[in-house]
Amino acid sequence: MSYSDKYNSVPEQNSFGRFIKEQRSLKMMTQNDLASMLGLNRTLIAKIEINRVPFNYKRLDKLAEIFGADLTEVKLKFYSWHFTSLIKEGGCPLKALDLAKANFKKPDLK
Repeated sequence: MSYSDKYNSVPEQNSFGRFIKEQRSLKMMTQNDLASMLGLNRTLIAKIEINRVPFNYKRLDKLAEIFGADLTEVKLKFYSWHFTSLIKEGGCPLKALDLAKANFKKPDLK
């Protein structure tokens, strides 16, 4: 099973793709509008909205700006969805989250 298949198998109701679609709709934007603003094509936006491909985290700042949303909240939605999909489909033990949190607190971690 490919990464995109695993990513797609996590329930959609709280997905980042759904968040993008809802925000885009609230702003009365088409997929073409959003794609143009992000420097992407409409087909990729469509695939992101149905969770066929993950959104590129490098564009989170721009996405928050386009939607007039708080960047911290957008990142929270993105990473919580992303980590959930990795944990559920990747067989990652939940203990790994505790270890990651401990590593994050280390001052030498960059």
